[in-house]
Amino acid sequence: MLLIALLFLSILQTVPVKASSRTIVVPDDYPSIQEAVNAANPGDFIYVKSGNYNESIEIRKSISIVGNRTNIYGKGEVGIRIQANNVSIEGFIVYNCSCAIELKNSKNCVIRNIMIKNNDVGLHLIFSSANITRNIIENNRVGVWFSGSTNSVVEENEINENTWGVVAESYQLRSSSGNTIRSNNFTSNRKRPLLIIESSSILVDGNYFAPNQTIVLHEASNCNLTRNLIEQCLICLEGSSENYILQNMIVESEICLEGYQVALTTRWVGAERNLIENNTFVGSEIRLFNAKHNTIRNNNFMNGQTAIILDERYKSTSIENLIIGNKIRGYEKGVEIRIGGNKITRNVFIENGIGLSVTTSANFVYNNDFIENERQVYVGGKHFWTGNYWSDYNGKDLNNDGIGDEPYVINENNKDPYPLMKPHEYYKELPKPKIVRRGINVTVSPTRVTVETWETALFTVNITNIGSLEEELTIRVFKDPEYYSGSPFFERTFMLKPFESKVYKVRVSAEKGVHRIVFQVGVKIIGIIDPSFGPYELEEAKLIVKEGKQQHTEEPINETANLWILVLIVVVIIAIAVVLAFPTSQRRIEDESSRSISSFSKNYRKSRHFFLFQV
Repeated sequence: MLLIALLFLSILQTVPVKASSRTIVVPDDYPSIQEAVNAANPGDFIYVKSGNYNESIEIRKSISIVGNRTNIYGKGEVGIRIQANNVSIEGFIVYNCSCAIELKNSKNCVIRNIMIKNNDVGLHLIFSSANITRNIIENNRVGVWFSGSTNSVVEENEINENTWGVVAESYQLRSSSGNTIRSNNFTSNRKRPLLIIESSSILVDGNYFAPNQTIVLHEASNCNLTRNLIEQCLICLEGSSENYILQNMIVESEICLEGYQVALTTRWVGAERNLIENNTFVGSEIRLFNAKHNTIRNNNFMNGQTAIILDERYKSTSIENLIIGNKIRGYEKGVEIRIGGNKITRNVFIENGIGLSVTTSANFVYNNDFIENERQVYVGGKHFWTGNYWSDYNGKDLNNDGIGDEPYVINENNKDPYPLMKPHEYYKELPKPKIVRRGINVTVSPTRVTVETWETALFTVNITNIGSLEEELTIRVFKDPEYYSGSPFFERTFMLKPFESKVYKVRVSAEKGVHRIVFQVGVKIIGIIDPSFGPYELEEAKLIVKEGKQQHTEEPINETANLWILVLIVVVIIAIAVVLAFPTSQRRIEDESSRSISSFSKNYRKSRHFFLFQV
């Protein structure tokens, strides 16, 4: 009796009970849990003694149920179904169910100290929120499943040996956002310990991910992976943007950022504007495929094969990424870049086999330290180098400005014209090398046009060289592309002197719908460059095509049609004059004029069925 009294005391300490609530004991007061639930009022407390209960329980009122390691055998059905707010469940073992615990349209529930095992689905939250703490969730097909559910906490659980550990997905156009997954142990989950699909603002903090698991964020955004210990795992961001990987310990693992094209469509999903910062990588690497505008900053890499790889797949590119402030030591290759247009700055490459490998053209490498690497850099193509420290530089600094008087020569096409005499840590303020400025300005007008089906719209592209070098430029225009993987319908290459401008008029017609018209202007000449200037400038306009007569934002111009109409008018006037002057030839002239008009009309109608573009 004393033991039972102490147990009740501990329960009352952990579960708030209103003064007006009552306590129901199963099986003393009712033989089954469901009967006790049916008899309870909102706010009541149900205590279920140890034993085996072969039943499915449905809860539609705000109550608390506590078991004493009580078994609920679901017989292949839902073990506990909750459809009410403020429900608390604690102290059960739930197994052999289609779903151990299901919450639907329920808020602020508590699921605590429960063993959930050998079920198809462990916990399923549908448009619900709950605090899920200190549970053992193992050997289920799905451990915890969020479907359109927000603002839940999954904390201090053992999530082991499931097929999928935690899944957060968008459901019926509602995202599973704002959830927190903190201080859990993920071990031996066969497919994914964590899978986030089309959801945002999820915090994954302070968890342990044991070896041989794959963490996936699929089209996710604004998620934070912070302070986790990750061993021998793959972290994959598929088509996910604006996520943050911060302050983790990542051991013998790989982070992969990859954009992709949706199968059987032209839709492209990018991996963009992600931040990987202040992590410690031991024997680990980061790979970027088809990823743009990402930042890898202030990380510490130690002892591996390749720390960072930037590459391309499917004719798409990883460009305009920033690798800044990292320390990379003891790798076979520090950074390997197989595509152009990226910036590498303020990094320290120390005692690697190869510090930096760049095998294409047009990357920007400035203000880095290359210290005692077996080979400082391996270079293919031509890149932009300036203001780096090279431990094997033998030049002099006669004017004591901190910059070597002679370039550091990598090969014939690659030279650092302003090598530093000491590593950057010795400079309170970095020397400012003289850099030839380069840049272009691109404007497109109008940015929105509405026309009728297959009617021609006119776009004006103005390109200005705002740098001090003569540039060889290429303009490409795409309709509904992913501009790095599609083919342009218009392309021109031209030279442009400093401060000179060039105007192109591009005409386009299309089928009914809303179309993206993308204008890409690329730099061809390689040389010393302002690192803030990239190899491409992009502008975009919208073409709206409707059936029937519409009000046009920009009146389309069809000069060919106007010319033919003018010629037709002249022909008719001449024909009338000839008829008046030579009546005997009237029938022959009328026949020829009729044939000319018929031919023009036929050709004109035919020309409107093709995609038009002109300069």
